Amino acid sequence: YNHFEIARDAYRRGLYEECLEELKKAIEGDHVSPGYKLEWRFHQMMGVVRLGFFNCNLDLVDPSQAEHSFLLAARYAGADNPEEAAVAFLGAGWAAFVQGKLTEALKHTDQAVALYSDLTEALFQAAKIRMASNKPGEALRLLRQAIQQSPAYVVKASADGDFRRHEAE
Repeated sequence: YNHFEIARDAYRRGLYEECLEELKKAIEGDHVSPGYKLEWRFHQMMGVVRLGFFNCNLDLVDPSQAEHSFLLAARYAGADNPEEAAVAFLGAGWAAFVQGKLTEALKHTDQAVALYSDLTEALFQAAKIRMASNKPGEALRLLRQAIQQSPAYVVKASADGDFRRHEAE
């Protein structure tokens, strides 16, 4: 857990490469500590760094590794923290989506919705992926739920290219 705290500090300071190094030690161990691979937070943070974000180090972005890390986070969080597992599935879904793996993206995102239907972003993402898959009928039902939970999602949808392609529907 000490390595995880160092990783969090490195992340806060924008030292993403060092963050990943410490997360690897937290999971696998080193000459001082044995590591603990079953802690979902370690994998969740690794997924965030590997997925990428504004002002990140693009050399560290790897959506395939991000998807794998998020799936491990979901697996390890599932029993005790289903809401956190849902967030991890949401991340795995987005990582699959940016790789163009729509079937996997939909599977992961649907798992997030199933675990925690109040996670509005999961509803929106499930709708977006269905729009990208040319399934507007299914997508609109989910978008309606997202908008009922948080009306601002109507603005998000209206600015999204996958929804705009199906404006008539």
